Amino acid sequence: MLGKLLKYEMKGTGRTLVPFYGLMLLLAVITRIFNGINIHKFSTLGEIAMGIVAFAYGLTMASVMMLTAFLVIQRFYRTVYGDEGYLTHTLPVKSRDIIISKTASAFLWIVLSAVVAFTSVMIIGYQAGMWKELMYALDYLREEIMLSQILGSGANLILLGIFALISTTLMIYMSISIGQLFRKKLIGSLGAFIGVSFIVNTVTGIIGNSGIIDSFMNIDMQNSAQAIAGFNYFVWLMIGFYIVKIAVYYGVTNHLMTKKLNLE
Repeated sequence: MLGKLLKYEMKGTGRTLVPFYGLMLLLAVITRIFNGINIHKFSTLGEIAMGIVAFAYGLTMASVMMLTAFLVIQRFYRTVYGDEGYLTHTLPVKSRDIIISKTASAFLWIVLSAVVAFTSVMIIGYQAGMWKELMYALDYLREEIMLSQILGSGANLILLGIFALISTTLMIYMSISIGQLFRKKLIGSLGAFIGVSFIVNTVTGIIGNSGIIDSFMNIDMQNSAQAIAGFNYFVWLMIGFYIVKIAVYYGVTNHLMTKKLNLE
C-alpha cells in the first residue's frame, strides 16, 4: 500500500512539475543554440531574442524551484488536513504510511528538480573538451591528494544533504500538523514553524557553544589526513543531529495525525 501511496503522490505532483521541467530543458537547448551561433551578434533583433530566451530560462528555473517547494507543502496540507483529508484518512492505511509516502515524494521531486536544473546549466555551459579537462583534474587529484578520502567526504556530504532535506520536510509537516489544532490553521502552522525554528536554532547554538564541535575540529589543518578526518567527524555529528530531529518531527506528526486529527 505504501508503494501505491507513493505512486499516487508522484503522479499528483508530476502533472504540474513535469511540463515545467520540459520547458526549462527546452529553453536551455535554445539558449545553447543561440550561444553557439552567436545570434546576439547578428542584429539588434538577435540581441533581443537572446535576452528574452535567457530571461525566460532564468524565470522558469526560479519558478520550478519555488513551485516544487510550494506543491510539496500545499499537497500535504490539502490531502491530509484540507478538503481531501476525509478521503485520505478513510483509506486503509496507517498514518505512518501517509507521512512516509509524502516525505519520499517530496524528497524525490526536490532532488529531481535539482538534477534537471543542473542538467540545464550543463547544456548551456558545455564546451568542447570540458569532460577531458575534468578527467585530467581527477587524475591530478588522485596523484597529488588522497582522492579516495576526498570522495568519501563527498559521499558523507551527500548523505548529510539527504538527511537535512528529509528533516526540513518533516519539520514543515509537523508545523502544519500543529497548526491544524487551531481555528486558523494557516496562521497556526506559520506560528508553529517559527516556534520550532527558534527552538532548533537555540539548541543548535547551545551545542555549538558547548565545545563538542571544537573537540572534533581540534586538529592540525596542515595535515591533510587529519583535516579530512576532522571534517568527516563533523559531518557525522551533524548527520546524527539530523537523525534525532527526523525522529522527533516524525513522532510528533504521527501522534497528531493519529490522536489529534482535526478536519473541521
